Amino acid sequence: FLRAATVVCTRHLQENVARKLDSLIGAQSLTRRQLHDAICGSTGIMSCHDAISFDAAVEKVRAAELA
Repeated sequence: FLRAATVVCTRHLQENVARKLDSLIGAQSLTRRQLHDAICGSTGIMSCHDAISFDAAVEKVRAAELA
């Protein structure tokens, strides 16, 4: 299948992120909600359409982590 594209289900990715954060941080944690939004939110990492915006979004999350 030379022209086959990888199809990723956003819903399943969001559920996987939520489960992992729940197991690491806890479902009720403010930090967990902030991380989930930074990854899956409307302006989060998953909303990026190219490598440049992806890298910028990752750096934004990393900078917020250090603050």
